[in-house]
Amino acid sequence: MKSLRYIWPGASIWAIIFIVISALIGFGANVQNATTDLISVVVIGLLVLLLTRQLEISSKKQALQYAFGWVVTMVLLDMIITVRFTGWEIFSQWTVIVGYLLVLILPVLVTKNSK
Repeated sequence: MKSLRYIWPGASIWAIIFIVISALIGFGANVQNATTDLISVVVIGLLVLLLTRQLEISSKKQALQYAFGWVVTMVLLDMIITVRFTGWEIFSQWTVIVGYLLVLILPVLVTKNSK
């Protein structure tokens, strides 16, 4: 089931961010301000770092493959679920774009080639 390594981390990152943003909204926070934007970007960064280390990715090429799978999973979940709540405008929000970029780039940056 190695292929699940390409899916579950992206789904986990997406779900945790969805819960964090939903909780902020539930507590009355304005999700269009710098504080909530910063919280979501930091949480994404931390999750990506933790998942990259947990999976023991051994090369930058492998890191990019995983990261690409994670981003595709996140985009699909946003298209299927998040768009119902926010509309397609979600894909024009800078935090969403930065989040996808962090998920794509951070694993490559923190992975050391073992070869």
